[in-house]
Amino acid sequence: MEWDALTDREPSAWYREERDRLSDMARDANRSGLFEELRKHPTRVNLPRIGIRTGYAPLHQAAWHGAAFPVVSRLIAHGVWRTQRTRDGQRAVDIARKQGHTHLLELLEPVVVRPLGQFDGCLMRNEDFEKFMEGLVEYLQGVEANRMRPEGQATDAR
Repeated sequence: MEWDALTDREPSAWYREERDRLSDMARDANRSGLFEELRKHPTRVNLPRIGIRTGYAPLHQAAWHGAAFPVVSRLIAHGVWRTQRTRDGQRAVDIARKQGHTHLLELLEPVVVRPLGQFDGCLMRNEDFEKFMEGLVEYLQGVEANRMRPEGQATDAR
């Protein structure tokens, strides 16, 4: 999946034009053109137009237009993120609901694959994390010291 986090319209012209072409096809409900672009650049399926305030990606546009069930299914098969939010915090399901496209609501509702409890995502206890961070800092200080050492100078024995 590609996620470049660009918000400024200043990247190279060719890249901006490619991204705009994909966004234009999604905005204009040009499904055949959109899927042709995704065939060429499948990792861009979740990318919104660079520098535009809405943050709509192809799935948001499909939800806004009330695209046919098979079109949205095909986007999902391409790997769209049903949890992706626009700049104002809306998911595709929220947009479809607001537009009255009830035929898409169940399909667009994000699917929870593995629910996480409040602390299930925590892999380390605080003490272990502190030890890990202390070791990482010590390691990085050693790397930095070796990087700054003049060529051929011996390293300190530890």
